[in-house]
Amino acid sequence: MKEIKLVLFIAVLVIACLGVAAYYFVFKPVPVTPTQPLQVKADEPEADPAAEKAARDQKLLETARNANLRGDYDTVIESLKPLDENYEVLSMLAYAFARKGHLETAIVLFERAMTYERMPRDGYALAGLYEQTGDITVAMTLYEVLSHLNLPENLSRGVLEGLVRTSFFLSENKTAYEASKKLLQRHPDSEIGAITFLRTLPEQSESPLAEVELFERTSGKHFEDNHAVTTWLASFYSEVAKQPEKALSYYERALKLDAAVFIPHLEIYKIFTAKGEHKKALEHISAFRTDNPSYSDVFFEASMTALELKDIKNAFLLYATAVVGKPILLAESERGLFIAYEKYLKKSGSQLDKDFYKLFYDYINAKRETTYDDLVKMYDQLKDSPYVDIARAIYNERAKEKRADEEHQKKYKAYLKEVAEYEQMVKEMEAERKRLEALSKPSPADLVKIKALNKPHDSKAQYEAAVELSRMGYSNDAKSFLRDAARLAPDAYEPRYSLAILALNDGDNLTARNYVNDALAADPSSSQAWSLSAALYLDAHENEDAEIAANNAIRYNPKNSDAWKILGQLSLRKNEFQQAGDYIDRAIASEQNPDKLKELKDLRTSIGYY
Repeated sequence: MKEIKLVLFIAVLVIACLGVAAYYFVFKPVPVTPTQPLQVKADEPEADPAAEKAARDQKLLETARNANLRGDYDTVIESLKPLDENYEVLSMLAYAFARKGHLETAIVLFERAMTYERMPRDGYALAGLYEQTGDITVAMTLYEVLSHLNLPENLSRGVLEGLVRTSFFLSENKTAYEASKKLLQRHPDSEIGAITFLRTLPEQSESPLAEVELFERTSGKHFEDNHAVTTWLASFYSEVAKQPEKALSYYERALKLDAAVFIPHLEIYKIFTAKGEHKKALEHISAFRTDNPSYSDVFFEASMTALELKDIKNAFLLYATAVVGKPILLAESERGLFIAYEKYLKKSGSQLDKDFYKLFYDYINAKRETTYDDLVKMYDQLKDSPYVDIARAIYNERAKEKRADEEHQKKYKAYLKEVAEYEQMVKEMEAERKRLEALSKPSPADLVKIKALNKPHDSKAQYEAAVELSRMGYSNDAKSFLRDAARLAPDAYEPRYSLAILALNDGDNLTARNYVNDALAADPSSSQAWSLSAALYLDAHENEDAEIAANNAIRYNPKNSDAWKILGQLSLRKNEFQQAGDYIDRAIASEQNPDKLKELKDLRTSIGYY
């Protein structure tokens, strides 16, 4: 019995050992060693779409901020477009569009940004945009509101200068005056503030002289080298304060700053003339003669003064300058000047003086060709002489007349050519009419032609014949009658548009383009012609011109389905699928033709819905 138990025990032990061996053989567990720790993989958390979107948005925002710092406004716009609206996004977009010149878009964005947060710098930018786009009243209102806020120095200056500019432009002189005073108190070196103050002060101030003297003490040092402010100070002392000596000192300073500006010379001339110091007056007016007709009367008056003072050559130069600028002054000519100058020429005149006098004499006696030819020959001698300004004015006048004559001759020759072509066309039409009438059995098409040819001067008859021939399938004959209709009526739209369609059907896009341009010249508001023009541009891959033409077509007919379709096709070329779908939807809503409608719906399906 014991032996049986022992045998059973050994059998169980052997089975157990075999089982353990089999387990290790089948499953081959990886040994755990210090260099290869056991890896236990944790469960991954589920993705959070909101967190992912926030991360993407933050990355785009950082990209836009960095692009903004380096002036890459295209990247700013592209980065911010996908983001949800908030103040920073709208404000940054507004500045980017403004700097790219898209002012109207920038205005809309600034106004939306200010619904989130009202920042003075944005208000200042918005006012500037309104000013640039011509809405001066709104700009002035914004500047005025901002001017009452406690702003940083640079922003305060910009706001006040904007208020000064816009209020003066709108003739709100009281506002301009008060704003310029406030501006100069805070920023005494503001040029626009100084000039506007001096221009508005005479009418607005109760004590203008005292205010100008205060201005000279507080701001004068900033404008010692400023020609414009110096001239306005001179004008104030001359016209308002009636202090000619003070005015003279400012005008003389203005001449030192820029002797090429005429006004100080003119005003000094007036001051010395009023004082009876004619010699000094002449020195200034002669120092800057000009062919500006605005001052011809002054030059004429000065020439008479010079004649009285026996300054004969100067008298002639001033007189010549005056009458070249204002020929009507020839009616007031004094023979005494010519007699005196001719005596001067005999006694002291150079050969150039004599030659120019002859030329000028021919000019005032209307010898045009002689004057023009002599000026051309004498150019090298005249260019460094006192006569150069007078000669240039005469030459320009004669050259203008010569160009006008040449243009007239050119138009006259073109007119004669048109008349000859017209007469030839009528002859050919008459010959064709006789040929057709001689036929024993004229065809229906021949009868249509005969009817039109019996009215060779009637554009409408030729056009109607062309339409009928086109319906019959006689395309070439239709073109011939359309061309005749166009010749007979240079401003007619229909024949030119019809010729464009026929050329397009023949695959001759270049000829179609020329005819559609002629049609648009005849009727710039034709939606169908703009639509055809857009189609031609689209076919030529001239996308910008195609878009402009399509938009013009829609402008004149918002239900032009062809134009909406072209805009959709242009959007597809730019991979703007949602925009393309919107345009095709508009085309579908406008189309009445069943075949075209099916084509549009198929195109819409191929785009998909977003």
